[in-house]
Amino acid sequence: MEPTPRALELLPAVEEVLSIFNDQLNSRAVFEPKDARRRFNFYATDFGATLMLPKLVSVVRKESPKSSVRAITATLKPAGQHLETGEVDLAIGGFNDLGGGFYQQLLFRDTYVCLAGKQFAQETTRLTKHQFRNASHLVVSPLPQGYDAVEALIRSEVGQDSPIIEVPSFLTLLMVLRESDMICTVPARVGIAMSDMLGLRTFAPPFPLPTLNIKMFWHERLHRDPAHRWFRGLIDSHLRSGN
Repeated sequence: MEPTPRALELLPAVEEVLSIFNDQLNSRAVFEPKDARRRFNFYATDFGATLMLPKLVSVVRKESPKSSVRAITATLKPAGQHLETGEVDLAIGGFNDLGGGFYQQLLFRDTYVCLAGKQFAQETTRLTKHQFRNASHLVVSPLPQGYDAVEALIRSEVGQDSPIIEVPSFLTLLMVLRESDMICTVPARVGIAMSDMLGLRTFAPPFPLPTLNIKMFWHERLHRDPAHRWFRGLIDSHLRSGN
């Protein structure tokens, strides 16, 4: 059997009615974190996941011990596609607005810092424009949409004789940085946390950079889902203030 042209024409309207019906059912359901078995998936850059996971895992294990958390590293595939297909519950980061069909909430605003290993200009206490331009830089590449301001600045300011080394992940960047005289520019909150942990040095960038708005995004399909609302509340209460 095959649908008639009229049936195909009505399909979007039927799907919308079913979606509304499911939303109403979900909004009346009750989510009990302590007894729930749910895997919550979120999409973020690897440095974003590095910052969020220790706090997130700790509180999920305490409040919903049978549930689990999975971080999916941001790639060239847009965040909206992951949310539309249901691969992830939330996208968290400095991504551009995703447009219609998605909700968003600002978690916090961040700036940037330049991270440097102990071998970088040991007598330096303030990074100058000249030092920035003549330093060797590490960048994570490719970066997802919304994080390209730093890379654009580096590529426009750094001289041809100063290499730009591209690495595939934030972890690789940190390991290279520890053993070199290179610098990298990263979001301040995670950069400061990593500098304290690994004994790296931090400097204020000598060039102005735009504020990084860290938001969480979710698909309208999950907006009223009780488990999803609980997870969003968890993210909001434990990451918004940076505690």
